[in-house]
Amino acid sequence: TLELVPEPEHGQCADCGCELEGHSYWEGMLCTPCDRLAHASKLVPKRYRGARIGDIPEKVRTALKGYNGKSSVYLCGGVGVGKTHIAAATLIACSARYPMQCAWINVPTWLEEIRRSFTDDSVRPMNLSASLTVLDDLGAEKVSDWTAERLYVAVNTAYESERNLIVTSNLSLGQVAE
Repeated sequence: TLELVPEPEHGQCADCGCELEGHSYWEGMLCTPCDRLAHASKLVPKRYRGARIGDIPEKVRTALKGYNGKSSVYLCGGVGVGKTHIAAATLIACSARYPMQCAWINVPTWLEEIRRSFTDDSVRPMNLSASLTVLDDLGAEKVSDWTAERLYVAVNTAYESERNLIVTSNLSLGQVAE
């Protein structure tokens, strides 16, 4: 429930505790940066909504220092090393800090939705209009000419539209190219 607080000069952000300025505020209200962060967190799968740049390894943080979502990133490594967590933290940070539309796509799930659409017309289109899109788990899908073509179209569309991608994969770039 929202409750108007009578003394706005004593308002604090429910998340970070900073002083809220303005004429009135509601209990539980967030400051603008925290509100953007809360919104950005909803773009990623529930498991990763708490992912933050500060909790990824220093070596990766250093490599991503200054990243603003205006270039593409390929994160590869073994199962369970944290690629998806890093992608989520990066997407949340970019969406919260910069005025850009972001999207999250799990590649195997998206391809399965396309396959199912052949019988029930319920496909969710890949959001390639977003300025920054995460393609999670590229290469986890069963490789076929059909999947390769779908992925080529998606990546090429993003490239030609000057949209940027954060791609996570268990495969190196060389393996993906094969």
